[in-house]
Amino acid sequence: MTDTIHSEGGQTIRFLSETPDALIMEADYRAGTPSPPAHLHPSQDEHFEVLSGGVHAVIKKEARTLRAGDTLDIPAGTVHQLGGLPDTDGTVRWEVRPALRTREFLQASFGLAGSPTDSRALLRAAMVARDYAPEFRLAKPSRPVQAILFAVLGLAAKLRRGP
Repeated sequence: MTDTIHSEGGQTIRFLSETPDALIMEADYRAGTPSPPAHLHPSQDEHFEVLSGGVHAVIKKEARTLRAGDTLDIPAGTVHQLGGLPDTDGTVRWEVRPALRTREFLQASFGLAGSPTDSRALLRAAMVARDYAPEFRLAKPSRPVQAILFAVLGLAAKLRRGP
């Protein structure tokens, strides 16, 4: 199992420990690391502690800057984003409870490279979003629309692969 993963956008995650109850990581955000899309974790709580520098957070559409020593708790079901500041690197300790398949989700999602107009990248992203819905859900579009969209994209991916 990989202990460290890197995104093309400038984030590095080190997996520190994992039990069924919790996944504990440290995440580095280079200055300008983009935030993921607004999302929620249906049945997981998150706790962040900024160890150095700073990060940008958006919780329920309210933007915040977190600096070294600040903590942030995000209850299950809360729409949020966390990313780098424009001009400051940051490192956070990040806990997800319960762990579920968060490590696998992060490994799969960090492996998604390509332009948003690349149809293969879009299909892979849709499959990851569908497969890891218990761990991660986009805030928009609505859940019913996502279910239809992911079903259609899943069919397109199967047709593209062939028998």
